[in-house]
Amino acid sequence: MKFTVIGGGAVGLLLASYLVQQGDVTIVVRRAAQQETLQNGLTRICGDEQTTYRVTVTTAIPNDDTQHIFICTKAYALVEVIEQLQHVAYRTVSGCQNGLAHMELLRTLRNSNACVVEFGAFKKDEATVVHTGIGRIVIGSLTGGKSPDVDSSDALPVVYSEHIERIVWRKALLNCFINPLTAIMQVRNGDIIQNESLRAIVMQLFDELNEAFPVQMEDVSIQDIIALCDKTAANYSSMCVDVRDGRQTEIDEIVGAVMMATTHRLPTLRMLYLQIKSMQ
Repeated sequence: MKFTVIGGGAVGLLLASYLVQQGDVTIVVRRAAQQETLQNGLTRICGDEQTTYRVTVTTAIPNDDTQHIFICTKAYALVEVIEQLQHVAYRTVSGCQNGLAHMELLRTLRNSNACVVEFGAFKKDEATVVHTGIGRIVIGSLTGGKSPDVDSSDALPVVYSEHIERIVWRKALLNCFINPLTAIMQVRNGDIIQNESLRAIVMQLFDELNEAFPVQMEDVSIQDIIALCDKTAANYSSMCVDVRDGRQTEIDEIVGAVMMATTHRLPTLRMLYLQIKSMQ
């Protein structure tokens, strides 16, 4: 089995570290410096266990009709990747982006799938990833074609779903409660439920989204939000880290895409959106 992981961030490195146990893995990165570092091995830290794996590293997407491709870039980088994939042979392609905006882009590719990542990870350095929380990766076809054949394990449970759009929507809505608030306040996920004022914003936002998206919000409860904040209490959201490090965020692909999907005004969500936009 051949796997190609596009993106050398936390999600890409962690996924690659598990896929390498099932087949040959190539990681596609943007920078030559990371390529050089990864050529010495990819290290995964999980609890007290540290394991280093040998992987192939390149800055160009391979042309191989047997490869299963996982796109693990930020959502705003997807357009460029998809343009490159129009000229590359592959067996399946799966996008692991946040938000909603990536869905239509992925549908332009044959045998395309969406992946919802529920595990926790952060990149310690260019070649080291820390697995901070066990969680599923849910895979579902967007075009009715083939899906990648990935073995499930206790450390990385893999689930195949025929309702992937519903699961994508659920994660996007949950992200609306956590990512903007943690990024603006520069706090950990758990602080949202510990701080009375932040809890009040969450409740107000919940009422707004529940009115705008009654069907999609059937899968999201206040208890779900609290449970997610509690489970990832020690983690910083990706948007929080992006703002802290002065990088572009996925605010348009997550919050912006949710706002564009309704005619409701969503004043609280819009306020959070504009605050993040003013910070980047």
